[in-house]
Amino acid sequence: MTGPVRRTLAVVGLVLAFAVAAAGCGVPTSTQATALSKNSLPFTLTHPAPTTTIPPGGLAVHVYLVDEASGALYAAARTVPPKSASLDNIIALLLAGPTPVETVDGVTTYLTGGVQATGTWAPGANGTKDAVIDFNEAFASISGANQVLAVSQVVYTTAAFLTPSQVPSPTVQVTFEIDHQTIAVPIASGAFVERPVTVADYLSLAPGS
Repeated sequence: MTGPVRRTLAVVGLVLAFAVAAAGCGVPTSTQATALSKNSLPFTLTHPAPTTTIPPGGLAVHVYLVDEASGALYAAARTVPPKSASLDNIIALLLAGPTPVETVDGVTTYLTGGVQATGTWAPGANGTKDAVIDFNEAFASISGANQVLAVSQVVYTTAAFLTPSQVPSPTVQVTFEIDHQTIAVPIASGAFVERPVTVADYLSLAPGS
């Protein structure tokens, strides 16, 4: 038997052996592609953390603005000194809105009109993190669809900051207040709820949706 023939038979033998082993391990051998629904995938796969280049000595964080073209949220990278990495300061970065370059690129915010806020959080039950964002009266002037987007910006920004991987986690629960009084807020459907909200209430507005 010649050398090329011997090598060909060896390759064929390896392919057949792999196919038999795969079948024995229960690995599907169908050549047809199978579509997976988005709902069947883990949250961290459907909502990956944005990638950011971190300058030396800086801490990368993300604030969530709005992409005007799609109407979905937009994860904007920011860098803060590690000692300034508090929820209060992250909310301040969010309220500062888009940079001039982001504005040119069609990124906007619905937290406008002199809105100011402070943020606090504490560990909750069952592994949750409970955040409270307290606004001034200007927040009450935001209404309709703009209010849904404004609330979702706050929820995603807060959840991203309080999640080590910066993938906004539904384990972060956010309560909204105006002058220390709890208020009802709209979820993505437009319905108002009198409870803490999470990113799960705004999945239809997630970046890339």
